[in-house]
Amino acid sequence: LGNLMVPNRQLPLRYKLGPLLGRGAFGSVHLGLNELNGELFAVKKIQLDPNQANTRFNIDALQGEIKLL
Repeated sequence: LGNLMVPNRQLPLRYKLGPLLGRGAFGSVHLGLNELNGELFAVKKIQLDPNQANTRFNIDALQGEIKLL
C-alpha cells in the first residue's frame, strides 16, 4: 500500500502494488491498483545510488523516458 501525489489530481492516489510485470535497465515494473477508483496502472520502481558516478546520467535518461510517456 502506498500514497503518491499525482499532478493534476485533487487527492493523493492510494494504491496497492501488484505483481511484477517486467524488469528493465533502471528497475522493475509492477501492476498498480488505484484503491480510490479501481484503475490499473504501471508502477516503475527504481533505485538510484547517489554515490555512483553514473547516477546523473541515469536521472537524465529516466527524465527522457518520462517525457515519452
